[in-house]
Amino acid sequence: MSGVTLLDSRAVGPFRQCPLCQSKDADPFLEGARDLEYGTGGEHLYVKCRGCSFVIMDPIPPFSEIVTFYPSDYHAYQEGDRGLARALKGLYSRMRAKQFSRLIGTTGHICEIGASDGEFLHHLQEVGDWQLSGVELDPEMVERARAKGLDIRHSTFEQAGYPAESFDLVVMSHLIEHVQDPVETMAETARTLKPGGYVVGETPNIASWDYKIFGRFWGGFHVPRHLYLFSGETLRRLLDKAGFEEIRLIHAVQPSHWAIGVQNFLRGRNPSPSRLEGGRAFYFPLLLLAFLPIQIVQSLLGASSIIGFEARKSGTGP
Repeated sequence: MSGVTLLDSRAVGPFRQCPLCQSKDADPFLEGARDLEYGTGGEHLYVKCRGCSFVIMDPIPPFSEIVTFYPSDYHAYQEGDRGLARALKGLYSRMRAKQFSRLIGTTGHICEIGASDGEFLHHLQEVGDWQLSGVELDPEMVERARAKGLDIRHSTFEQAGYPAESFDLVVMSHLIEHVQDPVETMAETARTLKPGGYVVGETPNIASWDYKIFGRFWGGFHVPRHLYLFSGETLRRLLDKAGFEEIRLIHAVQPSHWAIGVQNFLRGRNPSPSRLEGGRAFYFPLLLLAFLPIQIVQSLLGASSIIGFEARKSGTGP
C-alpha cells in the first residue's frame, strides 16, 4: 500500500503525528469501515503508524460527533443481563476485586473512568472498604449510578478536576480505545494517582487470533467507537510514556469479539443491514458460549482478544 500522512488537529479532524511515537507517516489499514452493530452511519478509515504500528482512526472525530456514536440502547448502558452474560460479569467483578486487594489492600480510593451506571463500582462496595469515585459522559447513566449512592461526576476524566495524587487505583476497563487522546488520558491518570498507585484496565488486542481470522469484521474494531487499537507492544509504549513502571500485561478470557465477528460477517454481506436493538443479534449468547473454550486456549497461549494491564506509578507504594 502507498503511504499516507496523518493530517491536522486532534480536536477537529486528522492529527499531524502518531500520539505514541510522533511519526508523521502511516499506511491505510482498514478503509470504508461501517458500524454493523448500531448502524450509526458513515464510513471510517483506520491507519497504521509506520513508526510503531499503532492502529488509529483517521481522522479522529470531534468530541461533538463522538458522543453520537453511543445510542440510548448501547449494550454497556443496559440493565438486567441474564444467563452467560450475567455470569461472566459476576466472574469479572470477583476477579477484579481480588486483583485490587492484591495491589492496594481492601482500603484506599478507587476511581473508574467510564463508570456507566456504576454497576461495577456497586459490586466493589460489597467486597471491600474502598472509597469509590467515577466519571461518566452519559447523563442518564450518571443518575442511575448516583441512585446507587455512588460519587460519579458527569465529565470526561481530563475535565473532572480531581486534585493531584487523589487515588490509589484508577480503573479503565475497555476505555482507553474510546478516548480522543490516549496519551493525554494516561498522563492525567498518572497525575491523579498517589505515588505507588496503580492503573488497571483492559483493551482489545489487534494482534489476536480472532483479528487475523475476521479481518475487517473483527469485533474489536467496534466501529466507530474504538478510535485506537492496541497490541501488547503499543500498550506497553503508552504506559511507559506516561511514566508507569512494573507494567504487567495479562491475556484475558473474553469471547465477545469472536461472537461479534461472526455477527458482523453475517451482517456485512448485506449492503444495508437493518439496525440491531442493543447491537446484538438473538444468537449472540449462543456464540459467546461456543467461543469460550477457544478464548481460554488463546489466553493460555498469549494471543487472546483482550489484553489486561496493570502498572504502578513510581514512588513509595501503599
